[in-house]
Amino acid sequence: MAGERGWPESAPQSLLALVALGALAGNQTLAAASASLDADEPVKAARDARWAKRLVPWSPEPWRLHGEALLSQGDLDGARRDFQSALRKDSSDWDSWVDLAWLREEERKGGLSSKPTA
Repeated sequence: MAGERGWPESAPQSLLALVALGALAGNQTLAAASASLDADEPVKAARDARWAKRLVPWSPEPWRLHGEALLSQGDLDGARRDFQSALRKDSSDWDSWVDLAWLREEERKGGLSSKPTA
């Protein structure tokens, strides 16, 4: 039997399964981005984090990991934007606060250049 609006009664369960599958894929992509950062592969980490932004757009973690990858590549402005985006998604994300504070302190001390390295 069809539910309201002519949709199958299983439509809500199917939608929930699809969202869960997307979240699982997003979590795996986040894990890959984190592992790439640990392996000092920032280009791969940035690629995985960009993909995770699409899969789990509600999470601050893809933006934080992307920011860390950009920071590793010397893109301070991009890293700052991503850390701030992560904090807009979740202002209690302490990892993003720490990353942003570290970035600002290093710039203040003159330890970082604001130009990306190629």
